[in-house]
Amino acid sequence: MMRSIVSNPIAVLDIGKTNLKLVVASDDGWPLETHGLPNVPMTQGSYLAYDLAGLEEWFLDTLADLSQRHAIGAVIVAAHGCGAVLVDGDTPVLPMMDYDAVSPPAIDEAYARIAPGYDEVFCGIGGAMRLGKQLLWQESAYPVEFARAKAYLTTAQFFALRLGGRAASEISQLAAQSHIWDLIHRQPSSLMRKRGWSHLLPECVPAGEVLGTVSESVTRRTGLAQSTEILCGVHDSNANLFRYKAAGMADASILSTGTWMIGFQRGLPLDKLDCARAMVLNIDVDGENAPSTLIAAGREYDLIRGEHFASDAAVLAALPTLLSRGTLALPSFVGDDGLFPGAARRGRVIGPPPKRLPNGRHWRCSTQRSAQTAALMRSRAQNA
Repeated sequence: MMRSIVSNPIAVLDIGKTNLKLVVASDDGWPLETHGLPNVPMTQGSYLAYDLAGLEEWFLDTLADLSQRHAIGAVIVAAHGCGAVLVDGDTPVLPMMDYDAVSPPAIDEAYARIAPGYDEVFCGIGGAMRLGKQLLWQESAYPVEFARAKAYLTTAQFFALRLGGRAASEISQLAAQSHIWDLIHRQPSSLMRKRGWSHLLPECVPAGEVLGTVSESVTRRTGLAQSTEILCGVHDSNANLFRYKAAGMADASILSTGTWMIGFQRGLPLDKLDCARAMVLNIDVDGENAPSTLIAAGREYDLIRGEHFASDAAVLAALPTLLSRGTLALPSFVGDDGLFPGAARRGRVIGPPPKRLPNGRHWRCSTQRSAQTAALMRSRAQNA
């Protein structure tokens, strides 16, 4: 992967589905300082969307604070998949759709007729999860605004542009279950070509390529040196995958956790991938195949946990006791089947709980209440 040669600290904006983080890391990847807040969507027009302006304000304000303590040499954005922005210049012509938006039945029906096949994009249709469906919805609902768009930028590359870089695409983001990229022939998907949308995708460049330096306005706002490089950006789970590849562990099976847990297994034949079991094909930052699985593990955890917060250390400390007692959360509390077809919203907890958590608090979810717990989790999922 091509990258900057800057040896100063690097600022990483991590746009996760659940949380936003801004990390300053040393040139060898060691985190020096971290700031974060929840990623809360809002309804803009007819769909659930990202508050791009608010996100950018927080990003720049936090950069301004960090630049007082760190000589930041480069900025890069890592973002979850299935997010992109239609732009004219560096300005959005429509809000960035949140993939949890509930698409109208008419859009669902229309998209089912034109969606690319699994053997081209290696993922199912799935609500508004696919950028192809988001484009169809936006074009149908807002034809005037859609016609103004000059480019369609996945999330990381949109923020690179806003900082002062040039417009670009990047393979790990394009290939992250988007339906806009043909993963076999490495070109815009059949959907993009048939709908006349291919021109919206800029040149594809490596995740670590320098797209420019921060603009004068960003320099004034943040205090960053105008020589601060803007790197192209990357799909968040693929960034995690790359560090193992860079360490000589390319053949290891990797579980990357967050809102979704993605299991990467290089070398798996593509004919072994099964759409019904949420098996997908990712493309890594070097353009190589990375067969994968998906399950909404982070969302499952949040629904089971409810309002009872436990630190990561407490959860890890409780794990041996839970395992020894045979306690297990069975899928799936959320609306996604994931690896277990037909399991959506059928989640339950089985097995006896420990009497107390390591922090002294009582365990809240008992076997006797598993039915009530499952009902509560289903209700939360439906109202989310």
